[in-house]
Amino acid sequence: MKKESKSMSQGLNSKKNGRHNTGAAQTGATFPNCNIHFMKELSGQVLVSIDEFIANRELIHGTPEEGFRLEDGREVFMACELEGTVFPLDKVADLLLNCILFNHEAVSAGVNSDFTVQAYPMLARAYKLYCAIMDLLNPDHKRATLEFMRQFDEELYSFLKVEGTVKYFDNISRRDHEDLENPKFCIGYERIDEDYLADLISLGAFRMLKIVEAEEIDDKMARITLMFTTCMGYILVAQLRHMGRKAAIEYTAKELGPDSKECVEIVLKMLTIDKKEVAG
Repeated sequence: MKKESKSMSQGLNSKKNGRHNTGAAQTGATFPNCNIHFMKELSGQVLVSIDEFIANRELIHGTPEEGFRLEDGREVFMACELEGTVFPLDKVADLLLNCILFNHEAVSAGVNSDFTVQAYPMLARAYKLYCAIMDLLNPDHKRATLEFMRQFDEELYSFLKVEGTVKYFDNISRRDHEDLENPKFCIGYERIDEDYLADLISLGAFRMLKIVEAEEIDDKMARITLMFTTCMGYILVAQLRHMGRKAAIEYTAKELGPDSKECVEIVLKMLTIDKKEVAG
């Protein structure tokens, strides 16, 4: 069976109308007649924190399947913030999903026994984090998530459907790969070592980049979305490793390849909270 990367969630730059938004940010804005605080505002889209989304759920219309919108039609996305940069949760989920698939493919290919020992704990940890995000985006996702895994690969499905097995390898991952002294990043009910999360995200971004380079996706907007998420992933890795802005751009551009620096700068600007507007 040919294995392809499939997104189980919709998000920034993946709209049916094909619009690729690069609008200016209007951080800290509020929607008329309500108190929703936007972490970031783009043309036709707003990013809000998890707490803000939950607190104002009655003002946000739609369902996880069809997407969330404000009364004026703007799309709403939950996001997490790190060092003044916001990251849509659905895109973080896509990166973790690709980390899961990367580790499973490596194990299936029998790269080497040492990697296999590390791959299962990483796979289980990425899956736990993926589910933590999906529990926020779509609380009823579990059956669809496992069905996706089954369609992708029966062995992967067999591994993930047994909660005890996932928990066992997740505990190994925490014990062997996460430093209790390192800063933690919170995703829903999960807290993870920032360095280790950076490793997981980088594997997901690597897999997505290989799909882009292989030109396996014909649809133009799907390709743009994939490239955006890949770029965002490497920026997130840089932020988790506490690189400065210049270093983050250089690191991401190096990973993406020649002539990508301008693209990286545009994506980073889209994700960056405007300090002037926050201060105001």
